[in-house]
Amino acid sequence: MAKRATQRADLKAVPLLLNESLYVGIDIGKGRHLAGFLSKTLLERHERFEACPALVFENAREGFRLLIERIRGLAPLEHVFVLMERTGHYHRALEQYLQELDIPVYMMHVQSRPGGMLKTDKRDALTLANQLYSQLELGVQVANKLQLVRRVVPPTEAAAQLKGLIRHRYELIRESTQPASAFLPPKLLHRSVLRPFRRSEAVLVPSLMPSSWNCKVWLRKVLASRMSHAFVALCWNKAS
Repeated sequence: MAKRATQRADLKAVPLLLNESLYVGIDIGKGRHLAGFLSKTLLERHERFEACPALVFENAREGFRLLIERIRGLAPLEHVFVLMERTGHYHRALEQYLQELDIPVYMMHVQSRPGGMLKTDKRDALTLANQLYSQLELGVQVANKLQLVRRVVPPTEAAAQLKGLIRHRYELIRESTQPASAFLPPKLLHRSVLRPFRRSEAVLVPSLMPSSWNCKVWLRKVLASRMSHAFVALCWNKAS
């Protein structure tokens, strides 16, 4: 008995769709995603693409593993194609996870829903899977370029680093264009405190700095405020 139990434990589930492609449409959400699965066999079995199976999973590492386990139960990863819509940034973690597994990821613009049709996440996910199936498996051409699916090419290492630097530069520019008073707690913006200074200049007075600041932080706020060196010196002397 023990030998039979060991043999059964060593058995691996054979994918249902061993020799055909599986098309996965994923409806992206902030906390959860919903994946719809479609293939030739699934269409023949369920007759309509809206009746094909679907899966809800979390937008986290554990949820991604659950998705891969479900996909492996249907088809080998080498035969899987995934389509998502460009809806903000919530898809990026999943996109990177799938690309690390060498699963082709496709993107398309957000599609408008026909008037009067009930919107559900499952319908949206299976509609994406059907779009991918139609264009890749059947070779259907679309007149509207917004309905065209395009494969996402993983960025090179240099491109990924450059993207991070560009994002950091954007954050610095946004910070430098904010008024200096934006860095002060509201209680420090009282009239009695700011009477000798303009509202945007009060942040330069060292005695008004929050306790969590240090000299480097104060200097960065001074540079971001774009005030003259003479005024900075005046503020420093006034506070000391």
